[in-house]
Amino acid sequence: MITGLARHALRFATRFKIESSVALLNLATVAIGFILQIVVLRLTGPSREADSYFATAAIPQVALSIASSVVAGALMPQLSRLDRPTRIATVWSLLGMVLLIGLPIGGAFYLTAPIWTFLVFPGFANGAAPESVQLAALAALASPVAIASSILSGYLYAERRFVINETISLVTAGVLVLSAVITIPRCGVVSLGWLVLARFALQMALIMTFLPLASWRGAGTSLRTIAEKARALLAGAIYFKSDLLVDRYLLSLAPAGALSLVVFGQSIFSAAAGVVGQSLASTATPTLTVAHEAGDAQGFRAVLRRNLVLITAASVAVVLAGVALVPPIASLLTKRDIANDQISLRWVLILFGGIPIGAGIGVLFANAFYAMGDTRTPTIMTVVTFTVFIILKIVIFSSFGLYVFCGLTSLYYLGNGALLGWLLRQKMRREFST
Repeated sequence: MITGLARHALRFATRFKIESSVALLNLATVAIGFILQIVVLRLTGPSREADSYFATAAIPQVALSIASSVVAGALMPQLSRLDRPTRIATVWSLLGMVLLIGLPIGGAFYLTAPIWTFLVFPGFANGAAPESVQLAALAALASPVAIASSILSGYLYAERRFVINETISLVTAGVLVLSAVITIPRCGVVSLGWLVLARFALQMALIMTFLPLASWRGAGTSLRTIAEKARALLAGAIYFKSDLLVDRYLLSLAPAGALSLVVFGQSIFSAAAGVVGQSLASTATPTLTVAHEAGDAQGFRAVLRRNLVLITAASVAVVLAGVALVPPIASLLTKRDIANDQISLRWVLILFGGIPIGAGIGVLFANAFYAMGDTRTPTIMTVVTFTVFIILKIVIFSSFGLYVFCGLTSLYYLGNGALLGWLLRQKMRREFST
């Protein structure tokens, strides 16, 4: 009995050490992303030039977010079940398909950017933000490279090389910020579009050093399984992850500088939610998958309950710290008053406070569904709630302004997480009772 307890304590300590390392590395990457935004605001101010960068940066963010949903929901659980040679062959096959299909599509959007940019960001038309066209073109070109890097990150997670993946992400983010400090004063904010593209390419190249060369043969069965799992998930992700572009469409119509401040405030808590989700939800997916495969209901619930408590506590701490510390620090670092006549950064942060809490819990519950092989339920539910949210968002923005818009976003994430939790509880009762 003593030996069993010692073994259990050792497993817990090892798991906690890994999760802590991933969380710290992820937090450092987020901090560097925050520094990048500070650099842009310091060099350009809350202006139309900054607005054009913050708006067009949503394009690769959407692509990466969609890819991450598919990686977490379909690719990573499947890769965790495969033997290593088949896993490697599957990753090479997916990587080849994404680049062979995605790069020509990205190139077409790059060439046609003068046509579609002002349809996506109508507030930048008529010369209001001349940099937006080139930034949008570069963002479209960066999107397939971002998707490829997400697939490779999923491979490292399936291999349980969490720390390596987060270290690479941290290094490439650091290189991006240092390069931005040098190039923006000399070449303008458009240079940042090229640097973001280079960052994703560098990240992909570094992860590929941990991917052994292998034939694409033998991956057919696993690819079909991934495609079946990803079909509903991909359709839903494309729909509801477009939320970022809807936001930028609406915010581009706001007064100059307002878009930058709202995106700045929202990105802080969205990034924090990403850190919490990556370190405490995504790392739980392989363990939840194994527990479900073994029919271990008690182990499945224990991992879920433990991570739920940790995610909630971490998210609340992030919100309190963000509201108290971010506005004065941002003003100090940018040497500017981070506000304008229409909006206050502190009020934006208070009203966005539900994002990290609801999003972190939602990711954990969604990953629990994925571990049980169910991608359909969370996808359909999120599409329904997202549809209601988008309609309300458009009506509220035009009628009530920015602050109510921010508060509605928090309510959406909190409501989405709560509904996922209720559905997961019903699913677990049915699943483990049989």
